[in-house]
Amino acid sequence: MRLDQQGIYLYGVARRDAAGEAVRSQGVQPGEAVELIQIGALALAVSRASLQDLAPERVSQHIKAREVAWLEERALAHATVLQELMRRGPVVPVRFGVLFRDVNCLRSAMAVREIELM
Repeated sequence: MRLDQQGIYLYGVARRDAAGEAVRSQGVQPGEAVELIQIGALALAVSRASLQDLAPERVSQHIKAREVAWLEERALAHATVLQELMRRGPVVPVRFGVLFRDVNCLRSAMAVREIELM
């Protein structure tokens, strides 16, 4: 896997019937919109994100270096997406920094958890 590729960043999971059509909030990666991916009865709030910029090791480096502005911008974007979804209905929030290599990896991970997330 090349680290300069775009991955899928996951914010949270909602029920498909309560999630709505679109998310107006911006994603953790500047300039990237948030979209809802439907998997069975679930709606997953996701956006594209750099696997290099948001890799766990890179986030740890920002934390250790106390790069507050970098962390604050992305954590606030993450929280804003979740708040928008929570106004629509119940949401299972996902912790900051959860990335998937691609949509297929995300679908595989979530498909097996659909029943427990409902």
